[in-house]
Amino acid sequence: MVTAPPGQLKTTMLYSLERYNDALCTSDINIRSMKSVRDMVLGGRYKSMVFGELEKLYARNPATAQNIESHLKQFVEEGLRHFSHEDSAIPIMPARAMVLAGMTPSMFGQHYTGWNENGFLRRFICIQYILDNEKAILDAVHRWSKINITTPVFQSNGSFMLPYNLTKEESRWVCDLMGEQQHSTPMVLIKKVAVVLKSQDERTWTKILFDLSPALGKNGAKLVL
Repeated sequence: MVTAPPGQLKTTMLYSLERYNDALCTSDINIRSMKSVRDMVLGGRYKSMVFGELEKLYARNPATAQNIESHLKQFVEEGLRHFSHEDSAIPIMPARAMVLAGMTPSMFGQHYTGWNENGFLRRFICIQYILDNEKAILDAVHRWSKINITTPVFQSNGSFMLPYNLTKEESRWVCDLMGEQQHSTPMVLIKKVAVVLKSQDERTWTKILFDLSPALGKNGAKLVL
């Protein structure tokens, strides 16, 4: 979950994942389309779901929004199997996918208590930031040039399974970076991130996570462009 005020590039950065064929980037979803997504996740077509603005999911009947929320919870942990209109006796394998979403601080504050109570929040890594230079985007417009954001490009090693390559000391260090987000699912997610980063470059993976760590805390971080 990426939290930042409006106009802070969170949607732009999240939608940069469109370059990966197995990432579904969408602005909205409903129960009917989610059924198709479940089948495509099971078939390996998609492994990630990306929502530029999570608030769009709640711009509908509250009961409908809560139903979608509950299905997203299943996607990221135990796996989504059946919908309410389906016979629960039908054997269906669980569909699991990474879910990424952006939101404003006001929305995060509005839903924080409910998400804590129903277990939604503990299934995600929460990142919050603001731009170090709030005029950076306007300056780029005046220059008529793109903002130079360096993003890592990962190359597939030909396998979807990477060996676990963290030592006990590294594992402890990675988990300590999570601060107050010491819940099982976020801890599993951050360790998977560490495994991927370390597999790509053993020299820089700790620096990447260390630079990210302030955004994992209660005070958030400043993004320097």
